[in-house]
Amino acid sequence: MHDTTKGSPRIPFLRIFATQNGTAMVFVLVLAVIGGIVMASIFMTSRVTIKKSGYRRGNVNLFNIAEAGKEDGYSMVKSGSTNPESGTRLEVVRNNDFSGGSYVVTCSTNTAKDTLWLTSQASYLGKIKVIEALYAMSISGAAGAAFGKGLCVGGDLEWKGSGSVVAGSAQIHCNGFFTMTGSSDITADVYACAGLKRGGSSNIFGNVWAATVSQTGSGSISGTVITGVIPTVSIPVLDLTPYYNHALANGQVYTPASTYHISGSSDHIVPGGIMWVEGNFKRSGSGDFIGCVIATGDINCSGSGDYLKVNEYPVAVSVNGKIDFSGSGHVHGLLFSQNGEFEKTGSGNVTGSIICKGDARKTGSWDFLTYEQSVPVPPGGGSGISLSMIGWREY
Repeated sequence: MHDTTKGSPRIPFLRIFATQNGTAMVFVLVLAVIGGIVMASIFMTSRVTIKKSGYRRGNVNLFNIAEAGKEDGYSMVKSGSTNPESGTRLEVVRNNDFSGGSYVVTCSTNTAKDTLWLTSQASYLGKIKVIEALYAMSISGAAGAAFGKGLCVGGDLEWKGSGSVVAGSAQIHCNGFFTMTGSSDITADVYACAGLKRGGSSNIFGNVWAATVSQTGSGSISGTVITGVIPTVSIPVLDLTPYYNHALANGQVYTPASTYHISGSSDHIVPGGIMWVEGNFKRSGSGDFIGCVIATGDINCSGSGDYLKVNEYPVAVSVNGKIDFSGSGHVHGLLFSQNGEFEKTGSGNVTGSIICKGDARKTGSWDFLTYEQSVPVPPGGGSGISLSMIGWREY
């Protein structure tokens, strides 16, 4: 009997099926591997993209925090709330909670106080960003010209004795006639609107601008001499109301019958930093005076004690009288005779600037060692300082 099962067509079919099924499984496995690789690639790309996006977002936040700090510091300096010092880096403002981060701003100036460095350092999520801005500082208006001088005199200037003046880039200016005798030296440019006469062994190490110039003696003018019409400089008038109110609030307004006199060897630290005297003020002795004295009359200071400014207040302001500084005491700050004369004798040095509307006289061996721009900043600010950015960088 013939076996119909032999040579059955199902056997090749099964073989074909088995072969096709194996190929399919291999194909599925290959697809699975490829799919896994693609998914892994997509996952890694997504992580990198998210990481880069987070980094960019964090960097933007850092920059914004640092920029906000810079603007905060700028407003503090501009308003007079912070008074930059030459050669000293001061903290202007600090904010420990700003948009999830923090910033600290510092500043400093050069000796002439015409350039300001402002640095804002931001912190965010453990990272740091620093912005440094460089500003040109200037004083607006006619008053600015006077504060830009080492010595600015509305009348005549008489210079006698020994000693030296080193005003650097600042100038010695008088609207009247400048007479210089003795053995003193001036290292600065000199402006004399009415004319200049130099005699004795005195020297001017700088240029001279004057209506006329004459010289005698063994000294000399080392720079260029230019004669002609020299513009005068306006002597500013300060708004002293904030100073009076501040002194009144601290119990420092005095109305003596004649002259308010402080003497002795003890230091005198003015409460609140400002003393107002209705009339004349006199100080002698060996103690230091720390603060600002404003007198409606004369100011007479002698002895060996030093006079040191507080904040950016002047050291001494005479509203309608004369200022006379003698002795061996040192002065740091502005001496300002708003409507009267100024006289400096003795050997005490001055660091700062001197302004007077009337005549000025110098005798003795005192030195005007360092010019320092001393623009008055009244209590509560209002400095009148203008800032123009001249440089910027971040890192």
